[in-house]
Amino acid sequence: MRRPCALLLLLLPLLAAALPSLQTSLEGARATAQLPADLLVRYEAMHPLYGGVIVEIHGDGRGLRTQRGRAGRLSRSEAQLSTEQLQDLVGLLVQHQAWEQRVSERQALPDEGRARLIIQVGDTEGGCWEWFNDLAETDRLVHIAERMKALVPP
Repeated sequence: MRRPCALLLLLLPLLAAALPSLQTSLEGARATAQLPADLLVRYEAMHPLYGGVIVEIHGDGRGLRTQRGRAGRLSRSEAQLSTEQLQDLVGLLVQHQAWEQRVSERQALPDEGRARLIIQVGDTEGGCWEWFNDLAETDRLVHIAERMKALVPP
C-alpha cells in the first residue's frame, strides 16, 4: 500500500516539470503572436468595505469588468478585445514578469488588503499579489491593472 504513494511522490517533480511554465507559455505567445485560447488574466482589487474592481481578460478576446463602490452597488461591463490588444497585454505581462511574486509576506496593516493578478494557461496557474498600501510604490501591478481597466472600461 505504501509503494504506490512513494512512487507518486517520486513522479510528482517529473510531472510538474513536464507542464509548461507560465513564463514559457507567455513568452512563446509573444514571440509567435499565437495566443492560447485558454489564457485567463484576472486582476482583483476588491476590499470588503471600500469596494474595488475585478477585471478578467480571456484569450478569445472577452473582457469582463465588475466594480463595487462603498455603498455595495455592483456594475458590470464587457468588451471584445482585438488580437493586437491581447498581444499588447501579454507583452506587458512578460515585460513585468507578472508570474513572479516579489512582495514578501508580512502582517497586514489595519484595513489593508491585497491586489492580486492571476494568470492561467491551461492547467498552469500563477501570478502575484501586492499590498494595497504599497501599490503606488512598487508600480508594477498598478501598471498592469491600469492597462487591463483601460481595455474593459466601466
